[in-house]
Amino acid sequence: MNSIRSATRNTNLEILRIISMIFIVMSHSDDWMGLPGLYENVVCPNKFIMDWLHLGGQVGVGCFLLISGYFMVDRKIELNKILRISGEVWFYTISIYCVFLVVNILNQSGSFSSLLREGIWALFPILLSHYWFVTAYIILMVLQPFFNKLISVMDKRMYCCFLLTIITIFVIIDGGLPHVFLEGMSDGRLIPVFIMYFIAGYIKKYGSAGEGDKAQKHITVAVFTYLMLFATVVVIDLAGGFLNSPAIVSMCYFWRPLNSPFVVIICIELFLGFLKLPQKKNNKYVNAIAKSTFGIYLLHSNRIVSRYVLPALFPIYKETRFVMLLIYSAGSVAIVLIVCSFIDIIRGNTVEKIWIGFLDKYLISIEQKILQRAGKIYIRCKNILYKYYQ
Repeated sequence: MNSIRSATRNTNLEILRIISMIFIVMSHSDDWMGLPGLYENVVCPNKFIMDWLHLGGQVGVGCFLLISGYFMVDRKIELNKILRISGEVWFYTISIYCVFLVVNILNQSGSFSSLLREGIWALFPILLSHYWFVTAYIILMVLQPFFNKLISVMDKRMYCCFLLTIITIFVIIDGGLPHVFLEGMSDGRLIPVFIMYFIAGYIKKYGSAGEGDKAQKHITVAVFTYLMLFATVVVIDLAGGFLNSPAIVSMCYFWRPLNSPFVVIICIELFLGFLKLPQKKNNKYVNAIAKSTFGIYLLHSNRIVSRYVLPALFPIYKETRFVMLLIYSAGSVAIVLIVCSFIDIIRGNTVEKIWIGFLDKYLISIEQKILQRAGKIYIRCKNILYKYYQ
């Protein structure tokens, strides 16, 4: 994603970033085409298309986290970066809401409460988790100095034990076994985000094991594991269909979450594979598309766009022919990627330059004000606690 990227571009990782965004858009496309309503509890070839589309979203998220974490583990927290991300998020949420508001006023549609609700979501996108990934990423950036300190003091043996422990608890047990184990202990999305960060830190600090490690081997393992993941979905679908049990069919995405052993392996192997590919020269076209990936995410997964715009552009497709549905779904994903990328490239060459210029001019004074207010809050809290415990 564009703001969530390294300062020194690695073309191979930029390509992985683009592939990851394709996975994410694919995983959202079944919703805007209305496929769950048609095939969610029906076992048929078209259900497998929906499953294939839906499956890769968390793989894309995991790869983004590994790429970002790889470059964050040896850097200090950057207020400038947080403000750039926040500015881009607000630009899209507020501008999309303004268009939504004007359209509803002109058409005299939409209740006051619904317009107010969408306005609140637009004004406070990070606090309200309008985009869960952005909120999680901002939290990760705030905790980055503490995580990096922990990474720096651990030697290789301790780091391996640490990774083995958290992966065993939160990936193998919680993400790989039925949820009767550790029930309610790791609900939410932050823990898998943190796990990916520490995995990226280990790769950055110690590299991958073995000399002569081939990129093709890692990519092959990733592809094979992805096919295995899809196979689990198909097997559960078929079992549910054979037993005529919608409850079993509804479990087909059990190993899809970010902390699933399948997803973790796929993300690590993809990242290592692209990291080890022979370095390519910087390609301005690849860099431009990769730079727009964050904007693609913010645009297509916006509440208003995903609920009103995309379903209107790509209405429920009731065509039963497998090949035609495949073409329709692939075409819709391609259109969304191209249009959103084009919009974000325009934003990056206009609005973003203005915002960056503003930050370059006023960032130091902004940092000083934040530190002053934080210091006053700290002193006030300390005085209150001191009086309380006297």
